Amino acid sequence: MKVLRYSILDLLKRAVLLAILWWVISGGASDSWLVGLPVVLIAAYLSLLLKAEQAQRIHLIPLLRFIPFFLYASVCGGVDVARRICLPRLLISPAFLSYPLRLPEGSARVLFANSISLLPGTFCMNIEEHELQLHVLDKQAPIIKELEILEFKVATIFGINLNEEKRNETL
Repeated sequence: MKVLRYSILDLLKRAVLLAILWWVISGGASDSWLVGLPVVLIAAYLSLLLKAEQAQRIHLIPLLRFIPFFLYASVCGGVDVARRICLPRLLISPAFLSYPLRLPEGSARVLFANSISLLPGTFCMNIEEHELQLHVLDKQAPIIKELEILEFKVATIFGINLNEEKRNETL
């Protein structure tokens, strides 16, 4: 059984955190524990089963630097789409692109793929083994450069050296 790799203390810590969350969500209602206790215990157990073998560590300073970029890119992406809707004379040149990934599998790759839709006119359709499949509204836009910048920002959040990752893939 996979959960035996983890200590009872790990299970207890998770259960306590989830119990606090349940208490907050239920507004402290004592009668909610009839449902809450089994839910908390099952969720704590499942969280151990689903825990990644090697969780990627998040670095706080790059994460804090990413937040303004995230907000700015969200606004720019929204404005770009609004402009294209309101000004239909804007030329679009839709295309499907493949982008080779340098990030390793795991949280960093997922954050990168999910953040791509923030960039104006881009949408991540699929993550394949070592590349992303994208739909773009304008293939003339500097999409690849924007993706490289985003990938670098995500890599710094997880302390990943992209040059080292690329070198390891070629070995």
